[in-house]
Amino acid sequence: MLPRVIEVKAKKVIQKIEQGSFSEDDIKLLLIDLREYADTKSVFREIAHFIAHHKRDSGLTFFSLYRVYCRMRAYGEFQYNKKHLDLHKPIEKWFYDFVLFQLDEIESQILKKKYGFSRKHAKKIFKSFFAEEKDNYIWIKTIDEELVTILNEASIFIKIKPLFSCNEIVSSFSETFKKLELLSDSSIFERQSKKLILSLLALMHKREFHIGTDVFGKIEVDFPPDGFGKPKTLELRGTIQIPDLTAIVVTLIETSQAFEDWGESNLLVEKETSIKGSYWTVFDKSADITIGENGKLRRL
Repeated sequence: MLPRVIEVKAKKVIQKIEQGSFSEDDIKLLLIDLREYADTKSVFREIAHFIAHHKRDSGLTFFSLYRVYCRMRAYGEFQYNKKHLDLHKPIEKWFYDFVLFQLDEIESQILKKKYGFSRKHAKKIFKSFFAEEKDNYIWIKTIDEELVTILNEASIFIKIKPLFSCNEIVSSFSETFKKLELLSDSSIFERQSKKLILSLLALMHKREFHIGTDVFGKIEVDFPPDGFGKPKTLELRGTIQIPDLTAIVVTLIETSQAFEDWGESNLLVEKETSIKGSYWTVFDKSADITIGENGKLRRL
């Protein structure tokens, strides 16, 4: 049950959302006040923790980027640079995590049909070969055919997918408010879903992600250009730095919100294309952004 003081504040903010007259600060207040009362694995709680903590080295958003980092690092090492995995030397943490992330994507039925063991058992087999030592994993068992099979199966595909859909975000907010008895009818609240998404993306804009002290990725709000230099719909995008590869850009949250409806013209800048002397107009991802009273993106 919510403490009375939090309940009163939360209801006032939700009323402002229903009226369409809320700000990012209102959303931030809700997230911080209600995060400990939301379901542990809810999208609401994940976003709340993301907004509340400055150092981004855990949580679903971190792992969404870190999974891509591990997968593209594997691609860079073994496909692009043609290196071979030395099964007699300790392996780095990113590769250990890469194998486990890959196994998470394989259906147990497929593994059972092909090799006679489930996904859970495959992960158990893989882990049994290593002991953690600082940031590396050292071999403690003799390599066998079963392990090689698991490594091969984990290395034959690269899968990248968005973090959350807009519908998942709005539904999680609505369900959280209902469970906390702050909302009886979600239909009025959900009419403001586009403004809600806009506010959340503004709060998540220009955040960095760390492995130890190293920054390996960042996320930014963007209206990425199409092939003709026209801004596409609003996205939250992640840029990941991979050793010996160009930066990898992935979409974390995709919306249907067009720039002409939700963006201010002073957030557009001229950028030179790959053809020297040729320019097109792009969204200024480096800008600090906030939400104006008319619900559109504005520069601070």
